[in-house]
Amino acid sequence: MKSLSGLPALYLANVLLAINGVWCKSIHLDALTITALRCAIAALALIILASAQHTVWGFETRNKKILIVVLGVLMGAHWSTFFHSMQVSTLAIGILAHYSAPVVTVILEPLLDRKWPKIKDLLAGLLVLAGLAMMVPHWDINSQAIAGIGFGLISAFTFATRNVLQRRWLQGESGSQAMTIQVCVALVVTLPFAQFGQAMLLPAREWGYIIALGLISTALAHTLIVVSLRALSAKSVTLIGCFQPALAIFLGWLLLGEVPTLTTWLGGSVILSCAFYEAWQTRR
Repeated sequence: MKSLSGLPALYLANVLLAINGVWCKSIHLDALTITALRCAIAALALIILASAQHTVWGFETRNKKILIVVLGVLMGAHWSTFFHSMQVSTLAIGILAHYSAPVVTVILEPLLDRKWPKIKDLLAGLLVLAGLAMMVPHWDINSQAIAGIGFGLISAFTFATRNVLQRRWLQGESGSQAMTIQVCVALVVTLPFAQFGQAMLLPAREWGYIIALGLISTALAHTLIVVSLRALSAKSVTLIGCFQPALAIFLGWLLLGEVPTLTTWLGGSVILSCAFYEAWQTRR
C-alpha cells in the first residue's frame, strides 16, 4: 500500500516530463533562452514552495556547497543540449539519444570507485551506440540527425553525471532543497546567453508554453518525483520512467505531426531495450 501511494505521483510526473519536447519545439527561441526562462520560472515556484515548507537552507561542508554548484552547471548544460537536440532534428531522435543516460550511468558509477564496468554493461553501451547509428538515415556530417544525436548524447552524459554525483555525495540531503539550488545555478549559467529581446516578441500563446514548461514540467514534475521517492525506491522510479520516451514520441506524432521513420523505430527500440534492461537489473 505504501508503494501504491507513490505511483500516481510518479506516473503524473512522467507524463508532465514527456510534454517537455512538444512545448520546446512549439517555442520559437534558441535552447539557451528557453532554458534560462524555464529556470527563472521554476526557481521562483520552488523558492515559494520551500518557504511554505520552512526549508532550512545550506549544506554542512564546503565540498557539498561546491558540488551543488557543479550539479547546477550540469543541469543547465543538460537542459540546453536536450532542447537543442530536438530543435535541430526531431523530438524522437532527441529524446531517444538522451535516453542512453541509464547505460551511461551504470558505466560511470564503477569508474568513481576506480573499477572497470561490468562486461554486460559495456555490451549494453555498444548496443546503444549501434542503436544510435541505426537512427541515422544517411551519414553526412552536416545532417540534422547526426547533430540531434550528438547533442542528445551530451545531454545524456551531463544528466547521468549529475545523477551519479548527487546520489553518491548528496544522498542524505533534502531533495527539494538540492533541486531548488541547482535550478538557480542553471539560471545563472544560462542567463548571459539568453536572447531576451527575441523573447519579448513572442506571441502570448508561446509565453504560455514557457510558463507551463517552468511551472508544470519542471517545478511540479520534479516535486512529484520527490513525493514518489518517499514511497518508492529510486530504482523503481528509474524503471517506471522508461515508458516516458514512448509517450513523448507519441505526443510529438499526435501534436506536431512528426512521424518517426523506420530507422528511428529500430534504433530507438534497441536503445530503450538497453535502458529498460539496465533499470530492471538495478531494480533486481
